[in-house]
Amino acid sequence: MRHGIVDKFVEFAIAHPVIGGVAFVIMGAWMAFDGINEGTAYAQFTDGATVIGRVSELINHNSIPMKYQMVATWRDESGKSFTGTVDLGSNDFETLSVGHEIPLLISKLDHSRAMVAKYYENNKPVTIGGVSATGIVFFGIGTALTGVGLAVFGRRKKEAPAPPGDHLRMHCPVCGTPLLVVERDSIKVDYCINCHGIWFDQTEIELLGEKAGVAIGTGELEKSAPSSSNERYLRCPRCGKKMRKADLYGEGQFLIVDFCRLQHGLWFDRGETGPFVRSGERMQHRTAELITGFLGETFDDQQRENVEKV
Repeated sequence: MRHGIVDKFVEFAIAHPVIGGVAFVIMGAWMAFDGINEGTAYAQFTDGATVIGRVSELINHNSIPMKYQMVATWRDESGKSFTGTVDLGSNDFETLSVGHEIPLLISKLDHSRAMVAKYYENNKPVTIGGVSATGIVFFGIGTALTGVGLAVFGRRKKEAPAPPGDHLRMHCPVCGTPLLVVERDSIKVDYCINCHGIWFDQTEIELLGEKAGVAIGTGELEKSAPSSSNERYLRCPRCGKKMRKADLYGEGQFLIVDFCRLQHGLWFDRGETGPFVRSGERMQHRTAELITGFLGETFDDQQRENVEKV
């Protein structure tokens, strides 16, 4: 049962690396903290005397996590008798019975406190920067670092840029739907059939410019003043970086465009280009003017209807 839960957790972490990575970090931090607590507690037993304890009672605390203890009686080197509660591991709890004897290590500071001797031998505390900790602290740190790596590299993989010309791996920056490639005159644009947004890749923008006999690109938009829009910033479908918004103006019209600052392309939300396309007005930037014109010819009412049926 325990292995089944672990296996499912590992599968989930691989499928969802960011969430899984955060879970690993939390789990690792908890183990490291537990190691420091144990190390502090174990330090008082260093150089303590080993005695024989007799089990008088076994206690199972039904809590999360489960806790096992025994009540035992022992004598110190002077012959003085003590009775106290001692923590147990689950295996010892299942094998021990009342009346059994077990080697204990008593605290050099307080002979009324004891721990199972073999636990100390298996987890001798080490000192890190003046802080005592058991070996689990290293496992906890390793688990936390694994979680950081899983989250960081998992996110990078998720947001990895699609290679130039690869239209199959891109997803809509608004709703996450895989983008559909629409082609006209050897120029491809990527269309979201869910929210009807359109991505115009930089390579396709340059190709459009070549056909029109002008040099165009997203670089000129970088010179535009930042948009005053309060809309949320979208991430570039290629590189995963936040795109910038620019306010573009035509003759009596206004357009907000999302563009990648690494010049990977432009994103148009549904209906943004409509006013310019219908009016045929000239725009502030030649790039935007050519693109909106191209989109108007590509996505006329009948073609848009066919695309949405795909």
